Amino acid sequence: MIGSLRAGGFSNATAAHAFLLLDNYIYGFVVQELSITFGTAEETAAQAGAALEGLPVDQYPHLADMAAEHFASPGFDYTQEFEFGLKLILDGLETLRH
Repeated sequence: MIGSLRAGGFSNATAAHAFLLLDNYIYGFVVQELSITFGTAEETAAQAGAALEGLPVDQYPHLADMAAEHFASPGFDYTQEFEFGLKLILDGLETLRH
């Protein structure tokens, strides 16, 4: 990965930052994915609903709203979140090349 970053125009210092960023993002996503079992869309919605039951909505109204509308919505696919985040990282890194 470091060789690809350097060949792509990153300085040694920026390649180091990019390498650590990508490594931490990928590792963190995998750890979370392994610790939270997401199955079908229905199972994910059920898990989100169960998590909301113990959440003090008055203290975390934005989190409750997001969970209800996004995570518990039909068709939510947690794996697509990885691609979304990776694209943001890669787009940001692109601005640091050369």
